[in-house]
Formats: sequence, C-alpha cells, structure tokens
Amino acid sequence: MLDNMAAQLQAGGTAEKEGGGGKKEDKLPKFEPWTKKIPSFQMPIDTPLQAVLVNTAETVRVRYFMDMLMSKGRPIMLVGTSGCGKTVMMNNKLDSLNSDDYVIANVPFNFYTTSEMLQTVHGYEYCLG
Repeated sequence: MLDNMAAQLQAGGTAEKEGGGGKKEDKLPKFEPWTKKIPSFQMPIDTPLQAVLVNTAETVRVRYFMDMLMSKGRPIMLVGTSGCGKTVMMNNKLDSLNSDDYVIANVPFNFYTTSEMLQTVHGYEYCLG
C-alpha cells in the first residue's frame, strides 16, 4: 500500500485510503521544494555578523526536522565541519523556545572536552554513577 501511495505521490495523482466501511479517493498533497519555505531576510542591527542566520533551503530543511524531533521529545545532534553554522542554527532554535517551558544550558563540546568537564555544567556537579 505504501509503495502505491509513494508512486502516486510522485505522479501527483490520487490514492485510495481505507476508512469507515469502505474506500474513498482523496487528492494527496504534493511535495514542494524547500526553497519555497525560505523566509525573507532582514539583517538585525544589534546582532554580530557571526551570530546571524541567513536561511537557505538547507537551513529550512534542518530546522523542520529539529522542530519535528523536539515536538516528539527526541534529542538533536548537529554534525558538520567547523564554521558550517551548527551553533548558529541551534542558538536560533533555542532562542525561539518559550522560556517558561524550557531551561537551557549551553555546554560547549569539542575535541578537548573531558568527562570531568561534562559533569560540571555551569557550576552544577552531576554524579554519573
């Protein structure tokens, strides 16, 4: 059934869905490119250039999956080369969260991070035993 629906989605057709006591034919949504979801950009005056997120199709796509994972209570880990925008994207996401619902601790993590450093986060010591 999923193969049939996927093939029809690619063709922009319809698919039969089971429901109630019979089958009905519904128009399926069409896929749109991520480029259509890019918001307009306005440079913030008081923000340092290295902290500004200029959305692209890739950042919109990653943000979509970040939002989806967070809504399901799942962890997020961004991986990429130095300077590709991981920190800016994560800070942008964290800045959008309601401070009444979330407490945020920024823990830098790199090649030099030790287990002892991880156990002491912002002055709080955690026992990982």
